[in-house]
Amino acid sequence: MAPCCWTQTIDIHDSPISLSMRHEIRRRLRNGESPEAIQASFVDRYGPKIMAVQESSQLKNVFIGLSVVMGGAGVAAAMMIGRWRKHSVPKGAPKKEDSAPKRDQWDEKLDAELKDLD
Repeated sequence: MAPCCWTQTIDIHDSPISLSMRHEIRRRLRNGESPEAIQASFVDRYGPKIMAVQESSQLKNVFIGLSVVMGGAGVAAAMMIGRWRKHSVPKGAPKKEDSAPKRDQWDEKLDAELKDLD
């Protein structure tokens, strides 16, 4: 959260302190510092209120719940589409038993001529 007003997060707030915090975070990440260490230093400096999502917040649980629900919905949709594609047959499409072409007199004649060439 932006420490100047505590109403917006630093990624969207346009105050000088938010801008300097964004630059500090980028610089520290480029230098190889872990995100957890950067977060911990900001919490030490400004207190736990600096975090947009507090440790005691139920927002994490809501996110996990929504992720599970959306994942389940995706799996269910994929299964429904698979069943739909498996059971739908276009009109006029030949059945699997009729997919082999029938032989006529010309096929027999061609086979006989090819046999004679061997």
